[in-house]
Amino acid sequence: MTGQTKKLAQLIAACWRDSALKDRLMSDSREVLAEHGLSVSDSFEVVVVENTESLVHLVVPAPPEGSSEFSEEKRLDVARRSSWKLFDACK
Repeated sequence: MTGQTKKLAQLIAACWRDSALKDRLMSDSREVLAEHGLSVSDSFEVVVVENTESLVHLVVPAPPEGSSEFSEEKRLDVARRSSWKLFDACK
């Protein structure tokens, strides 16, 4: 687990304990992320959503540059690993 992934996991766990923190994360995500050591580049917009027992958000990452030229095997490998890279925008 990278340092950024660990910080994000800690923030999510804190949100499960503290509904006010979760509400702040959802309404002012950039500020709350920064408070937890996850500053996001100004070139990125951050939208926080919450899954429930009956609603799951599936995030389809943008395709990597040059992926149209990848073999099918390479595309699958990149897609498999992409969920770990969703927060590459965090510095």
